[in-house]
Amino acid sequence: MSSAVPPVAYQTVFYRLGVVGLTATLFLIGSTVSRSTLKIVGPRPLLQGVLLWIVVAVTSLLMIRPGVIGL
Repeated sequence: MSSAVPPVAYQTVFYRLGVVGLTATLFLIGSTVSRSTLKIVGPRPLLQGVLLWIVVAVTSLLMIRPGVIGL
């Protein structure tokens, strides 16, 4: 008898998709951006925001690891 629980490999994929989906949804709710607004403005501001987030995250990590800043 097979169970309804997917194999571990699929669970990881479903988990990551769920996290990405929830993050994107909360971002759009918090920023009050709608699909129509995204179509009008285009992808550039969204890409700039993602790139800025990556730069801040990497810079923070590079400063935390050697102990320049602490948690």
